[in-house]
Amino acid sequence: KYRVHVRVSDEHDPLYLEILYSLMGLGVEPVREKVLGSFQLLRYIGLFSQFPRSGLGLKRLLCDALSEPRIGIEPCIPRRAVIPADQRLKLGESGHILGRESYLGETIDDRTTKFRVEVGPLSSYDYNQYLPGTFKHSKIAALSRLYLMDPFESELKLTLEAGEARTARLGEEGWCRLGLDTWLISDGYGRRLEAVFELR
Repeated sequence: KYRVHVRVSDEHDPLYLEILYSLMGLGVEPVREKVLGSFQLLRYIGLFSQFPRSGLGLKRLLCDALSEPRIGIEPCIPRRAVIPADQRLKLGESGHILGRESYLGETIDDRTTKFRVEVGPLSSYDYNQYLPGTFKHSKIAALSRLYLMDPFESELKLTLEAGEARTARLGEEGWCRLGLDTWLISDGYGRRLEAVFELR
């Protein structure tokens, strides 16, 4: 009677599914339909029901969902944030003390709204699996957006294992996509290489 796991996994009982989806924030069917593999996400209900949601929780989610143990989360990545026009310093207005509660300019340094997902070191084959436009890149972006409630900026840093990169050659299929897998190196370069991509 009360075997929830049987009613969900075997019988697909709509009442129990709706309760579990609601605990994850996917209770509304149109929202749930937009999430790729929403039924498979039920196994992470413990992570989705934690508040506040943490970088460690995101790491566990991504490691398991991608079967990739070489994932890390780097919080507090610096960025330049735009100060909204109505909040900028204006001459002639009171209550603006420079250096205490107001800043000159249109942007400000910010370390509170950006994080980085780091994957690697990777073989050349695995590296290509995480490039923009691939399934794994899209999955990292989608799961990160779904897990984190706040609209954080995010990026993906891929580390290529030493000796895996090849020299770019015109007309070749691999190692010639500018901005993705091209470096000015010679074959057998002995250091790890890194590339950072925006997650969207």
